[in-house]
Amino acid sequence: MVLTDLRQELDAVRAEAARANNTRVVEKLDRILAGLDDDVLLTTREAAGLLGIGSVNTIKAMAHAGRIQSRKVGTHYRIPLSEVERLRHDTTIRGLRASSSIHAEVAALGSTEGLTAEELEDLEEARPGILPWEQ
Repeated sequence: MVLTDLRQELDAVRAEAARANNTRVVEKLDRILAGLDDDVLLTTREAAGLLGIGSVNTIKAMAHAGRIQSRKVGTHYRIPLSEVERLRHDTTIRGLRASSSIHAEVAALGSTEGLTAEELEDLEEARPGILPWEQ
């Protein structure tokens, strides 16, 4: 469920509670809805996590370049929650999310240093056939 859908559903529940004169529930829903407003600012780490991007520096660079909406709080970038919602379907973000996923899978396989000389030799010996440039 995306943030806009959640907001609409909470608004509908709030309207029902208001019709039923349930002020306690209305007050709680008002606090929840206020938490979904544009004034909620996330750290770059929180934004990266919600977007599924492994690198916080990517979010910082995009904010610095003006590619994503952000606010400067002191020396730090803050990303509005509504901007994170908007970015969820952005093609660049989807590509970055896929890239982060691939990097995580590769890291889970083992060393990022590549194959050792011995492993390369074993691979060469096990490869069937002749490479085109060796003919």
